[in-house]
Amino acid sequence: MLHIFGSQNHRFVSTKSFSCLLDVFQITGKGTPIRQVLGKSKMILGLLEGIPTMLKGEVAVLKMKPELHYGEDDCPVSVSDSFPKDAELNFEIELIEFSKIKDVTEDLGILKKVINEAQSWENPRDLYEVKARVLAKAGDGQPLQLPTTGEPIMFTFGKSEVPKGLQMGIGTMSRGEKAVIYVTSQYLSQSPPIPFVEGIEEVHFEVDLIHFIQVRDVLGDGRLIKRHIRDGKGIDTLMVVCFLIIRGKGKPSDQAPPPQKRRPENCQVVEE
Repeated sequence: MLHIFGSQNHRFVSTKSFSCLLDVFQITGKGTPIRQVLGKSKMILGLLEGIPTMLKGEVAVLKMKPELHYGEDDCPVSVSDSFPKDAELNFEIELIEFSKIKDVTEDLGILKKVINEAQSWENPRDLYEVKARVLAKAGDGQPLQLPTTGEPIMFTFGKSEVPKGLQMGIGTMSRGEKAVIYVTSQYLSQSPPIPFVEGIEEVHFEVDLIHFIQVRDVLGDGRLIKRHIRDGKGIDTLMVVCFLIIRGKGKPSDQAPPPQKRRPENCQVVEE
């Protein structure tokens, strides 16, 4: 998806399918960015068709007939009765920046923008021990003071030790990756290293995923936990394939064979 920052006369939102994240600024307001995802958020039709034709740094005026702005039938954006939605309108747009993003939850509640690409492909899973450096600021750009600001945090993935939205975002990252994770209030939960702040609608987490350690519940009931220390060789394990070599002598056919011991599944028996 594309991440777009812009400035314009009104708040614009839409439903037509595009894969872009749009940050817009109101000229007549306080300049607070309004982030939208083209193809998921609501936006008037004229912006959906016009913005993808623009280049970074470009300033343009989009002249729209009523059917392409708020006069559109079943327009997804509501305006006051006094708004001239039946008139031809001009929209001035400045395209400041765009970049790729990922909609983690498919409901715009958690968005991830990659800053530095990952050095591997694996993502953290439940029980993995994660080490990351995290900075946070509110949606209006105000920095949030965290107890761990500047220092890496350590947490166990899947144990609710960090806010839910932050953990879900980190779950899409790999070692060495750096990203900004945008989390709305519905996915913010209080945790010791990153306390929840009342009244904040969105938090932007800048995450540098330093490292994680593989941890596995082998039996699925907590009785046997495996913590990875060092990589092994090859790709096969005893869980995948094994060979048991059996040495023995022939015996009369009328003699019952001795009971066999249980062996791992997928084992191949070679008799000599």
